[in-house]
Amino acid sequence: MTVDDRSLTRREATKIGVGVGAGLTLGQLSLDAAEARLGKRTLCQDLITKPIPSSGERIPVVGIGTAQRYDVGVSGGERAPLGEVIRNLPDLGGQLVDTAPGYGRVDTVVGDLIAEAGNRNQIFLATKVGAGRRSVEVAREEIERSRERLHSDRFDLLQVHNLGSVNEVLPILREMKQDGHIRY
Repeated sequence: MTVDDRSLTRREATKIGVGVGAGLTLGQLSLDAAEARLGKRTLCQDLITKPIPSSGERIPVVGIGTAQRYDVGVSGGERAPLGEVIRNLPDLGGQLVDTAPGYGRVDTVVGDLIAEAGNRNQIFLATKVGAGRRSVEVAREEIERSRERLHSDRFDLLQVHNLGSVNEVLPILREMKQDGHIRY
């Protein structure tokens, strides 16, 4: 199989993705080296997208989940490979970055890296709010902290992490959507 062959099987694509991902994560491979190995074609060139039903906007079905890998400190050594991924994600066809305030320092790290890359308008930023037995004030404060940490005045997608007090939290989300702070 050659890289120019458009008929990659799912297994072959997974092997390539895991190999490149492991190399990037372990610092053994830069994005430039990965692209050189693949020629001009990038892994995300033929990325599968699905439309959001309410708008028809298409987003990739696969994105970056940040729960463990992005919970790092402030050192350049910890953040540099993650910053490279965030910086190059849109150029490789990716968009979706998913965070949550419950993931430790992830909101801060992702927010800092997107701000450094200057590509917020190219990232579909998804995060969550916990609604489990929370008051409206606590939920609102959590959302505001996430906005500050993510350096963003809007979320592309704000998800409810659990349905404990959804009846109390849902009006906040509807209000924020109406005010343009939440797209979906």
